[in-house]
This record gives sequence, C-alpha cells and structure tokens, in this order.
Amino acid sequence: MNCGFDREIIQKYADNSIDPLEFIFLKEHINYCGECRRELDIVMTLENELDNYFDKAPETGSLDFLITELVDECISGLNKREKLKHVLSKSIKTGNNIMGNSVKFIKYIPGSKLLGKGIKKTVSAAGNLLVSIVEDKVGKIMANLR
Repeated sequence: MNCGFDREIIQKYADNSIDPLEFIFLKEHINYCGECRRELDIVMTLENELDNYFDKAPETGSLDFLITELVDECISGLNKREKLKHVLSKSIKTGNNIMGNSVKFIKYIPGSKLLGKGIKKTVSAAGNLLVSIVEDKVGKIMANLR
C-alpha cells in the first residue's frame, strides 16, 4: 500500500518547522493512515536518537573529544596581534571601497562635474585622516598587547 500523503510534512513535523495548517492535516491524516503513522514514529525516533547523540559531550579519550580539544586549542592559540591586524586591514579596505564607490556615483548628480575635483580631494583627505586615526588607535592597542 502506498499512501499519497506529502511525506515532507512528516519531516517538517520532526524538524519542528511545520505550519499550523499542515499540522492539522498531519494530525487528522495519521488518525486513519497506519502507514504514515508508522513513518512518523520512525522519523521521530531517528530525530530523538540524533538529538541525544549530538547533545552528549564527547567522552574523554574518544576521537570526538580529541578533535574538539585540538580545534579549541588552535583557535585560542591564534596570535591576537595578527587577528587584530587582519580585521583592521579589512575594515580600512572596506571603508576605502565605500568612499571610492560613492565618488563613482556622484557623476550622476546634476552639477557634479563642477564639484568632482573638490569631492575627490575631500574624499582622499578623509581617507587619509581615517587611515591615520586607525593607525594611531592600532598603535595604542598593539602597545597594550605587549
């Protein structure tokens, strides 16, 4: 016997992502369909087993425990200075890109040709000021890390 009921609704129920209307259909359907009721029981059992497996902390000495410890050790062992430099470098590049893109779109504003050179100089000066402020702050932060 092959029921034509949408099996995806059963999975949605197991994942706790079912819509209220679908829940009503499922509840009514499993009252008379033994095949779907059995499938729902199997899916829920599997879901519970998976939850139990992943909720347990790995046992000391197991491969999962060793992998978890190794990953934690690697993450905590990263050089804080290098992470800070990377984050600040990305921030400065992003800021420069934003300013550069702003200048590109200014040409579409009426009268922008007259202001173009002044705006480019202003943006360049603002970028230089931003870089000097960030470098100053980075220097202070780096001094505190030593």
